[in-house]
Amino acid sequence: KTSAARASAGRRASLRDRKTVIDAEIDVGSHMDGRKVADFGLPLGTLIVSVVRDGIEIIPDGHTILRAGDELEILTRENDLADVESIIDEACRRVEPE
Repeated sequence: KTSAARASAGRRASLRDRKTVIDAEIDVGSHMDGRKVADFGLPLGTLIVSVVRDGIEIIPDGHTILRAGDELEILTRENDLADVESIIDEACRRVEPE
């Protein structure tokens, strides 16, 4: 390879962020119960790659309505992990009345 090709390959590799998969569940009465995937407010590049509902796997899109009991697999960059976990805690957990 030429030095330009090696440098280009190195830049591409350095632009790739490490990714991780998070499991989450939608609680009854949570913010996301009955809402679209697009309403989740996840960081750009974070994807809900799977929704398991009543034992059946759904590959969701932005229009998929989430329901209580849905089990989610969420793919995100490790750099966004803390933000995604915070969003999940706020959006998927049941809000207790005060």
